[in-house]
Amino acid sequence: ARVTEDSPTPRGFTVLGMTGSANTTVADAEVVYIGRGCTVTGGDTHLTSPAGKVALIERGFCSFAEKVLQAEAAGAIGTIVHNDARAVLFGGTLGGPTSVGPSVTMSQADGLALRTDIAAGPTVVDVAVASADYWFISGTSFSGPTVAGVAALVRSANPGLSADEVRQLIIST
Repeated sequence: ARVTEDSPTPRGFTVLGMTGSANTTVADAEVVYIGRGCTVTGGDTHLTSPAGKVALIERGFCSFAEKVLQAEAAGAIGTIVHNDARAVLFGGTLGGPTSVGPSVTMSQADGLALRTDIAAGPTVVDVAVASADYWFISGTSFSGPTVAGVAALVRSANPGLSADEVRQLIIST
């Protein structure tokens, strides 16, 4: 996934495509900040109309699916959810629904930088999500199953290894 700002400040941002995002590209589109985007569960109203534009949305309070789908229902052609006080880059999922346009996540710092440019005047971006042959995961809840899977693959390729030898092989490679 990628987001590049064409103007007023040409630069690229580090982003992650959301699970459930459409694999598509929106080029040369104006981006607008619409706020938190929790129009159903939070009673929010969009701060500006995202119709025909990419919606920049702040993380928090409601699901990513609500934020993205409500922005698209209001006409957004792509969505970027930036982190809130947690600051770091994060992966997001839309759950069961899928978006029509590309949907990505970015850090708080990048989101605030983009919001600064938006506040100064029209801001144009490219947003793209492409399918990948890997799965982005984070957090300790995935560490056990991931290491167990790697150990099983190593052991299946080398059935004569002891558990300690498998461990040392994983650690050293």
